[in-house]
This record gives sequence, C-alpha cells and structure tokens, in this order.
Amino acid sequence: MAKSRPCAGGSLWHNGAMAGMENMNSFGRSKHKREDTAEHLHPITGEKTGMEDFDRVGEDIFTDKEAQARFFKFAEQEDQAMAQSIAESLHGDIVLTKQQNDFFEKTREKYNLRSMEISHMQEHLTPDQLELIARLNPEIASVVGKIGSEKAAELFRREFGHLALTNEAEYKKMMKRLQNLEKLANDKGVQETDRTVGELLTKYNISMDDYEKATASGSATEKQANLHKLIVRDMGYLKRAGFAVANWTRQSDIGWVLIGEESSTKLRMGSDVIQKVLHARDTHLAGIGKVLKATLTPELQLEVQRAMMKGGEVKDQRAESTVMSIQETQNIKSEIASRQGRFEEELKKRKIIDRTRQAVDFEKAKEEFATQEFKKQESYKGQGVIAGLLTFLFTLKTKDDIKNSLT
Repeated sequence: MAKSRPCAGGSLWHNGAMAGMENMNSFGRSKHKREDTAEHLHPITGEKTGMEDFDRVGEDIFTDKEAQARFFKFAEQEDQAMAQSIAESLHGDIVLTKQQNDFFEKTREKYNLRSMEISHMQEHLTPDQLELIARLNPEIASVVGKIGSEKAAELFRREFGHLALTNEAEYKKMMKRLQNLEKLANDKGVQETDRTVGELLTKYNISMDDYEKATASGSATEKQANLHKLIVRDMGYLKRAGFAVANWTRQSDIGWVLIGEESSTKLRMGSDVIQKVLHARDTHLAGIGKVLKATLTPELQLEVQRAMMKGGEVKDQRAESTVMSIQETQNIKSEIASRQGRFEEELKKRKIIDRTRQAVDFEKAKEEFATQEFKKQESYKGQGVIAGLLTFLFTLKTKDDIKNSLT
C-alpha cells in the first residue's frame, strides 16, 4: 500500500492512500483552414473536445522547423518511402503529384489528431503521478531523485511526445493505462467508499498510519478486531456521543464489541476495496513507468546527470540535429553549388593567379579549403527524411573528394 500520511479524515482519494488517482494548394491556409465541425473525443476521459489548437495546415507545419521535423517523423511511420519522396520534391522545388498530395492531406489530418491526443495525455503525466510511478520503477525514481518531480514530469512529457509519434504500440499502451486510471478515479462505488472511510477516520480520530497498520495483514476477523481497538480507544469520543462510559468496563465483553462494531466493519470492508483499487492503480502506473523508462537512453541519462550538477532544463539531444527542415537543406544545396565560386574568391585573397606557376600555394589552398568544407559538411546532422536529403546532397563523401572537385 502507498504510504501516504494525510490528516485523519482527509479524503483518501485526493490526499491519502489513493492520492494521485485523478491524476501546393493543399498547403495553403485559405483553402484548408476550416471550422472545427467534426466531433473528437478526449483520449482519456472520452468527452467531446475541440481541435482548434491542433488543426494545422501545411503552412503552419512547414514554416516551423520543429513542427516540420515532428510531422515527417510521424509521416515516416505511415509510409517511409512516400514521406521521403515528398521531402525530395519539396527540396527540389518540384510540384507534388496527386498521390503525394493525397498522402500529405491524409497524414496531416492524422498528425493533427495525434497531436491533440498526445497533448491531453501529457497533461496526465503530473509531478504527483511521477512520484507514485517512482515507487514502482527504480529508473524513474533515479530521475526524480536527481532533478525533482517537477522537472522529471516536464522531461517525460517531452520524451513521451516524441515516442508517441514514432511508436504506435507504446502510444496505445500508454493511452489504455491512462484510461484505466481515469476509470478507477471516477468509479462511483470507490468514491463512496473513500468518502465513508474518510468520515469514519475523522469521527474516531484515527490517523492514516494507524489505519494502514491495522489493515496491513491478517484475516478479515483480525483486521476488524484491530480496527475495533482503534475505535474504542478514544473514550472521549463516547462521552461526546452521550454514552455512560462509567457503566462500561473491560470485563463487559458484549459492551465493548457493540461499541463501533458497524463502523469497524465498514472500515475493514473499505480497506479491502482500497487495497484492490491501489493494486489496480499500481499495476497501471507500473505499465506507464515501463513506457517512460524506454525513453531513457544513455544520452538522456547523461543530460539528466548534467542538469543535476548544473541546474536548468534537461537538454533535448534531438536539438543536436543541426538540420531540421527542408529549407535548411535547400540552403546547403546552394552552398555546395557555390563551392567553386567561393574557392575562386579564396584564391584571389591569397593572390594566386597562375595555378601552374604557383602550384605549391595552389595545392595548399585546395587542401585548407577542402578541410574547412569537409568539417562544415560533417557538422550537418539530421534525422529521418532530412538525413536522407543530406546523404543525397553529400555525394562528395570525403575531404579528398571535395579537394579533387576544386579546379
């Protein structure tokens, strides 16, 4: 059982043992930005929800390089070859075919819907929820212990956002676990039990610690006997209730049994319900922990460690992708096309006019210029379709290839 310690009588659900439970034409804006008329359901609660903040058209996606990177990451899961062909057409400033346009439009709508669902699911990954998960998962506990539950929640919301775009199976697992937690939190019978137990603990001035100890082990009869002792230990309560305490003695077994018998039964039965609910809750939390654990790459763990030592946010390793958009690959393409011209400018700076007579200086200039160009080329890093475009652009693979291309 989770070791929570609220004041006696505080709601078990919110503050006690059950805390955490609640917790191209097709690219044009004017043609495709539409009213949100379709009904969409919240992925966790099942309630109707709007798409206003997530109904992105192509312009929204492709003028934001991070949104563009996320879109292509999602599109690759739908059809990697088609996603790559669209990227290549856009990179080459070639009009998309009907097939490409149809794929884009279909994928755009799916991407928008997934983005909405991810956002709502991320809202459920709260600091309180992370602390509960940390009890069940050492790896999650390690992150929380290093940077605290607030930063850990931010980190895992971000990491889950990336995972959910590329791993359909893990995404569905997370959704199902969160849905089940929501059902537990809103079960009317469980809520009534929670309320009844909370009221009885207040009435008999029983702390949560004592309640948990009394019901931690033993048979139903033993648990009820433990609870009965807690109820009758406070004789002051009996005076307030109008009982003639002086007439009751410890030798009067029947009297002691009668006092609070109904309440101890309710508390014992409530404990049984709570134990079952907590077990179900922890099962779902452990499942969520497994999904989140999968995002903890060695690189991310190192960034967590650095954040612990230096403070600040945990760096997103994906930011090391220096090229994230098609527009950037087009710039690189132009840069490569201008390479010979830039080399000519370098020769002028060095006053190398006659390549034959100044052969030594010319070769030195080629060597140094090729070295710089190769280092720049090596600094360009991308993922997915962008990586494919970079591979296509860098036909000259080595420094010698670049050097030999210069004349």
